[in-house]
This record gives sequence, structure tokens and C-alpha cells, in this order.
Amino acid sequence: MAKERTRQELLKEIDELRARLEVAEYRKYQALASDDLTEEKSSHAEERLEAQRTLTTVLESIDAYVYVADMESYEILYMNENIEYVC
Repeated sequence: MAKERTRQELLKEIDELRARLEVAEYRKYQALASDDLTEEKSSHAEERLEAQRTLTTVLESIDAYVYVADMESYEILYMNENIEYVC
């Protein structure tokens, strides 16, 4: 014969089930949020790469010497093809 559960045992089991459900929902939310962030980062990286390509195209098409240098160290960070031929 099945053991009859007390009211307190049932309430305890309900609490445990709620806790498991909350953990499962939290993990699901966390996974969805993580996917959204990964997708957003990927989208930003693609936009940044496209902007970099556009800038490079513009700077390479200018018929002048173009360079970018760090203002503190004077390290040359970029120079277009016109300068590269001179150097």
C-alpha cells in the first residue's frame, strides 16, 4: 500500500520542485542572454571590420601622403601606399 504523505512533506516537495524550476528557467534565460551577447558582439565586429575596410579604401585612394601616428610615442600606426613607396 502506498505511503500517505503528510501535508508538510507535500509542501516540502512543492518547494523543491519550484526551486528546480527556477534554476532551470534561470539557466535557460542565461543561455539565451549569452547567445544574444555573442550575436551582438559578432554583429559589432562585422560592422567594425566593414568600417575599417571603407576607411582603408578611402585613405588608399587619396593622392597624398597619409599616415597616422601615436601622439605620445610617435609610433606610426598606419601609412598609405604613397608613403610606403617613398620609405
